[in-house]
Parts: sequence; structure tokens; C-alpha cells
Amino acid sequence: ENAPMTFSTNDTERLRIDSSGRVGIGTSSPSTTLELSSSDPRLTITDTDASTRKTQLRNTAGNTYLTNLVSGHIIFGAPTEKMRIQDNGNVGIGTTSAAGLLHVASTSGLASSVISTTAGSDAELEFRNTSGGNATWAAGLDFDNSKSFNLAYAAAEGASLSSNSLLTVTTGGLVGIGTTSPSNPLVVKESSNICIELLKSNDDTILTIGEDGGTGARFNATNRAV
Repeated sequence: ENAPMTFSTNDTERLRIDSSGRVGIGTSSPSTTLELSSSDPRLTITDTDASTRKTQLRNTAGNTYLTNLVSGHIIFGAPTEKMRIQDNGNVGIGTTSAAGLLHVASTSGLASSVISTTAGSDAELEFRNTSGGNATWAAGLDFDNSKSFNLAYAAAEGASLSSNSLLTVTTGGLVGIGTTSPSNPLVVKESSNICIELLKSNDDTILTIGEDGGTGARFNATNRAV
């Protein structure tokens, strides 16, 4: 017979198996093999070995939660383990003992992370600290500057690879410090008289290179003008 099977309590349907074998709990028209429907649907899996451990899948206010209700890791596999979220919040990819918030490891070759975009925009990684004042370091591909690699800093919550750049490496290998458009293998642009200083291990100056008061270049070695 092409009819659903229903289960009810207190004259209210609670569960239905439709003619296609789909199971609905809280719904009379399941759209997948198993569908759980309510104002705050939750699916709890309980492990009774040793001590009771529970994992819960929940959807509320449009958000999806996968939660260990007691201590324990959340592990993702395909089919062996590939990633885990530890109970201290650290995420490990390729490791079962993440040493930081994100730990990527490989036992069979290159361990890499890729940040990419197909749009006409930058691809970058930012490091921020907002304690005692905002500070941001950013490094990445500056699309608007001929796809150069830039290192940038800003005393703000966010740094621009172009306008806050401190160091630029062009796709041709030219390096610019203080400029985003170097025209030679190394270009240093600085507003003060001294552009480059070489120090010994005891911090004594070996050589300074800069401008001689606006009259020309100046080289000073071991405190003697050259």
C-alpha cells in the first residue's frame, strides 16, 4: 500500500515514514532521508561508555551548531582523521595535537595554506592586536600594484597593502623599502638624511649611507667620512 506510516502520542503525530522511506520527526513532509523539524531542533548523540558524553547538532535563529556538551574533541575524517577542533579551541589539520589556534602539519610532504581570490582584489593575511591600541601587520598580494608582494603596517584595525606598505617585492624581483615602485634591485626611500645603517654585533656603526644635508650622497664608514 502506497501510504505513510505515522506514530502519534496524545493524538498528535510525532514521526512519519512516507511512501519513499523518508523519515520525518516534527514534519509530515520530510524532504530528505531524515528530517527533524521544530522551533529549536536538536539532535543529541550519547555515548554511555565509561562516562556519559554527548554531542549535539542544533539549528537555532538561522545558525548551525555542532557541540560537545562535555569535554572532548570534534574530529572530521575522510575516512581517516583530517581535522580536529580540540576542547581548548585549537584547530589541527594533519595533527592530533594542535599547539596553537591553527596548526597545519603534514607527514608526507609540503604543509601549505593557500589564500586566493578570482576577483580583482588583494589576497592577504593580517595579524592584529587591539589591546592598548590597534595595530595591524598585513602581508600579501597587492593586485592594484601589478600583483606585487607587500608587507604593510597600520596603527589601526586593518592595514592597506598599498597605502600602508613598508616593503614591496615586485613580480620581477625588485625590492622597495619605503616605496611601492622600485626601479632597481634594491631601492630605499627615506625622508631623513640616513637611509641605510650597518651595525656590528655590539651595535657599533660600521657604515651609514644617506644624503649629505641636501648637497649630495654621503658614505660614512667607522665614523670617518668617505
